[in-house]
This record gives sequence, structure tokens and C-alpha cells, in this order.
Amino acid sequence: MKLKNVSQIINNVNDLENDICPITYDNLSQHLFSNNVIKLSCGHSFNYRAFIKSYTINNKNIYSYKKCPYCFSNISKIPLIINKRTLCNK
Repeated sequence: MKLKNVSQIINNVNDLENDICPITYDNLSQHLFSNNVIKLSCGHSFNYRAFIKSYTINNKNIYSYKKCPYCFSNISKIPLIINKRTLCNK
């Protein structure tokens, strides 16, 4: 079940609003099946790792706190992907 206005990890090409990641300029359809694409509540889609990096940098600034890095609209909670590889990287 897909919820509207909630940030989520997507794996279906029909859920993409934009085909290119605004941060990395990668084609997002290549990352769909590895669960590496996040769609924010504003509708913009990003490469997950690039979004998380941008999110942590932007959240240091009070004016861009909890905002989409592309349109700066407020976003809801973001899902975290935790796997063995993520936990082992130091």
C-alpha cells in the first residue's frame, strides 16, 4: 500500500516523478531494483545515498532544516535503510 504525502523507498518506475536525480544526475531507473531510490513527500525522487548525505549537510542550517534539497518544501520523516554493509562501514 502506497501512502500519499509520506517519504518512502520506491522500487517501481511508475512511482518516479523525475527520471534523473537532481543531486547526482544519475538515471534513477537504474537504482530502483536495489531499493536505492527515495521519493519525498513533495514528490521529488533522489538516489538514496546522495539524499542522505545532502540531508545531513542541509540540516546543519536552520533555514534548510527538514526540507527537500531541490524545492525546499517541508518533508515528512524519512525511511532509513540499514543493512549489514551499512553497519560494517566505519
